[in-house]
Amino acid sequence: MRKPISLVLLPLCDMIHPMMNFWLAVRLLVLPSSLLAADVRIGPDKVFLIDGARTFPIGFTTAPPPDGKTPDGRDGYAELKQFGAVFHRCGVPPQTPMPEALRRIEHMLDRSAATGLLCAFYLPHIAATDDNNENELRRVVGKYRRHRGLGYWKGADEPQWGKVPVEKIQRFHDVVKSFDASHPVWITQAPRGTIESLKAYDSAYDVGAIDIYPIGYPPGAHSHLPNKNISVVGDYAQWMREISGPAKPFWMILQICWSGVTNPGKTLRFPTFPEERYMTYQSIILGARGLMYFGGNVTAGMNDRDKALGWNWTYYSRVHEACP
Repeated sequence: MRKPISLVLLPLCDMIHPMMNFWLAVRLLVLPSSLLAADVRIGPDKVFLIDGARTFPIGFTTAPPPDGKTPDGRDGYAELKQFGAVFHRCGVPPQTPMPEALRRIEHMLDRSAATGLLCAFYLPHIAATDDNNENELRRVVGKYRRHRGLGYWKGADEPQWGKVPVEKIQRFHDVVKSFDASHPVWITQAPRGTIESLKAYDSAYDVGAIDIYPIGYPPGAHSHLPNKNISVVGDYAQWMREISGPAKPFWMILQICWSGVTNPGKTLRFPTFPEERYMTYQSIILGARGLMYFGGNVTAGMNDRDKALGWNWTYYSRVHEACP
């Protein structure tokens, strides 16, 4: 029997742990103890319904390793869940052999289910689909669609910028949805192209997103818009409102760390707590129905302690401690 679902009011600072200090009313899911697959749908007001509960999904791409620990020895996934994370991207590098890729993602699914998180399943080998890999996609979706740890399916990353044909992204969406109506398909676009070129992918996803990382030296290098200030996050949120239209929700993918501050010749810089809060506020005010934070796993941004733990707990803790 499913446990009752309660409506709670939490400080957003506590929900995201690293990011905010204002109050947001969200309905949070109390996960059942059974292994029945989570049912993730989009309501008519573009709010996510997880097993019927209205939810504002907060996520990380990527989270700590599935068996990773916090600096004080606690379970890394459980830490994120305790402080409001709903999901995370579960994926592997594209060069990973398929058997190893599935083994690793399945372990993430299992650990997520055990801690109450949901996975956005991302397997680059099949995220853009054609005659060469459609059967493999069908097999994968058929195998994992009922897994308790599954929340979303992720299509090819930044397909417009990567010149991935719309037809391949559409085929991924259509095959997934023909097997699994209980989990949305999500794609993220790069902050490139035009509103019209990104709209071409609109029928190939249920949840759209755009990533934007404005903090660096010089500022605004990730953006291709004239605005190079932190408020460019809002410019791209307005893009997503227009691209996704009135029927589809969108997420914003916000910065922890990225290649523009870690590559050779670059100066390492992270958003401060006020900057992270600003980007978060602006995204929500302009209509985002979920948020993801990118780069906690970028090794070049970690100190030696965090490299051993596999995640940037220093940044996570520093911004959390700034919450009043």
